[in-house]
Amino acid sequence: MIFVSVGANPHPFDRLVKKIDDMVGSGELKEEVILQIGTTKYEPKHIKRVKVFWGPGEYEDVLKNCTLIISHAGLGNAMLARDYKKPFILVPRRKEYGEHIDNHQLQIAKYLEDSGFCQVVYDIDKLPAAIKKAQADGAKFTERRKSELVSDIKAYVASIMD
Repeated sequence: MIFVSVGANPHPFDRLVKKIDDMVGSGELKEEVILQIGTTKYEPKHIKRVKVFWGPGEYEDVLKNCTLIISHAGLGNAMLARDYKKPFILVPRRKEYGEHIDNHQLQIAKYLEDSGFCQVVYDIDKLPAAIKKAQADGAKFTERRKSELVSDIKAYVASIMD
């Protein structure tokens, strides 16, 4: 099962939700997909398990049972992917698509990618290849120790705040 999360941002993330829905509809993505859509305006046509938001207990159950997490570039999901040792693909929200107020998610995604923590999809059309790679590689992207990752993230956040 693949879990896709767009987070709780007030901006819609139609680009990611539509791409996943199209992949399921075309048969390109055969695994069950669970989708958290937040404020996304696009209504999935091919995915059966869709929620606006999951409660904390439900959310953790889904994460424990999924085989892959695809998410916006939120640090909370990054930490949970690491905790549950799940392969993790980030799709950063982009200002130019109205998905956020700025492009800070690009910076976070690049930093986590450079740290070897996850794959990042900058071009949504490359998502199918990233999914295949994540499924083949397994959780190798999440093998870093939590304390090391937390220290790295704190240092990174401090560096962009200066």
